[in-house]
Amino acid sequence: MKCYVYDSISKTPIENVEVIQLLDGEHVVVAISSIKGYFEVCKQTKVSLGMASHNLANLILLKKKNYLTDTIEVYGNSNDLYKKDSIFMKRLN
Repeated sequence: MKCYVYDSISKTPIENVEVIQLLDGEHVVVAISSIKGYFEVCKQTKVSLGMASHNLANLILLKKKNYLTDTIEVYGNSNDLYKKDSIFMKRLN
């Protein structure tokens, strides 16, 4: 998953947004947005059922001081068409 994060009012990129994902039962910072607001998430939450391992829906949190924490819920795997998006975060008053 490849995304850009922007301010919802000014439409300018937001850097240093923490991208947090639940991996192996723990919240882990898996990426931080660049000066252009860009980040990538490559890891996926998995569950093992016997001999098979299945991808779960990924819940990704976007955190930045002075902004409302946002979430992205991603379904599927690397064969799906969904790969890029833009997220607009709302500034706190």
